[in-house]
Order: sequence, then structure tokens, then C-alpha cells
Amino acid sequence: MVLGRRPFKGMQLTPTTTGRHMLKAHIAYKGYPEDADMFRRFMISATVKNADGYDRTYWSTLHGRWVDDSVSEWVNDSDLTQRCLELPLDLPNSEPVDVRIYFCWYSMSGYVYIDPAIELIPQTSGE
Repeated sequence: MVLGRRPFKGMQLTPTTTGRHMLKAHIAYKGYPEDADMFRRFMISATVKNADGYDRTYWSTLHGRWVDDSVSEWVNDSDLTQRCLELPLDLPNSEPVDVRIYFCWYSMSGYVYIDPAIELIPQTSGE
């Protein structure tokens, strides 16, 4: 499954400022045996225009990290494994960030929830 398959665009997130940002995406899943496999098979890419006008793509598998997300609330289900992707981005301009989601893991008993409210959070020098 690809949300935002080329040549079409993915989810467009417009930053309010330039500079260092943290992209945060929340997921919850159940019925899959290994976190390591999940993070190789569930990927997010964020493409930004660099200062020269060329695309630079950040990948969750290369540039990001998945952290525990026990504070998020998922309704109508229980016993979920909850994670948050933290993907640092350098945004030299205020052009939209193109976010795509890739997932490839069939399971008769497993499923994944994706929170569509992906965030771009400006980072200060101390973060």
C-alpha cells in the first residue's frame, strides 16, 4: 500500500517557519510479532525542496526513530502497541513538505492504525 504514489503528491504539510522541524506521526498496531519488522515494512518519506530547488527525501528507516507513544489515545480498541515516528527535517523555505506512507506486510490477524494528523513542529536550538 502506498498513500501518495508517484506521480501524484502525498499529504502536503505547510510549515509556518523555516529551519529545523520534527515531523511526528502516530501509529498503533496489533497482531504483528516484531517491532523491528514493523519499522522495516512501515515507512514514511518526507520530501522537501532544498535551497537549490532540488528535492531532498528523508526516510523513516534512515533518518527517523520510532519511540514509545503511551500517551496517545486510540478509541474502540485495546491492547495496541503504540509508536510515534520522530523524523528531523531541515526546511530552508516555507514550501509544503510532501509526506508519503508505505506499508507492505500481509497478516490475517494483524492490523495498523495511522493517525492522519501528522505534525510539523519547529525546533529551537536546544531541542
